[in-house]
Amino acid sequence: MKFDIILPSVGRLSLFQAIDSVLHQEHKDWNLYVVCDGIGHLEGAVDDPRVQVLTSDQPRHQDFGAWARNKGIAVGTNPWIAYIDDDDIWLPNHLSTLSSLREENSQATLLRTSGRSFYWRRKSPRSKETVRKLGQVNTTDILTVGMSHRRDLFKLTEGWKPEDNHDKTLWNAMKSLGALSVESEAVTFEFAR
Repeated sequence: MKFDIILPSVGRLSLFQAIDSVLHQEHKDWNLYVVCDGIGHLEGAVDDPRVQVLTSDQPRHQDFGAWARNKGIAVGTNPWIAYIDDDDIWLPNHLSTLSSLREENSQATLLRTSGRSFYWRRKSPRSKETVRKLGQVNTTDILTVGMSHRRDLFKLTEGWKPEDNHDKTLWNAMKSLGALSVESEAVTFEFAR
């Protein structure tokens, strides 16, 4: 499987950890598109020909995630699309797990793995429920960082919508088009709460 990986960045310091987690994937057939919001410059910071930095000419705005994902997808050409944000970390088995899911289910066009939450961005949890969830494996929520789909399936949707930049919305739109989804409880990423 060949993946285009889309990584929107709003200048978080954790960006290089996210990139590093992509560089250390067991599955090596991918291109990474880092779409920056103009804060800082990454050109030359990552010495790998599979990594391309796209800088936004738009000021930072609330809908940057949707805009950046759509821009990265428009530039890429590989048949499969995967996502990581600049505050997420893929475990080395992430892409190989997605690839294995597809090999086991040749008709699948929509894939998902599971992840573990970690506490990082905020000084204090928002609620007792958030505290309870930290470190637990999440096998039920559909998170962008665990999602992969076919490019041709994405083209049939309206893409990432700025007014509704939510993981489940795109997933459900693809499912409503008849996409066959395959989901794994394998933990292949970590995400910030």
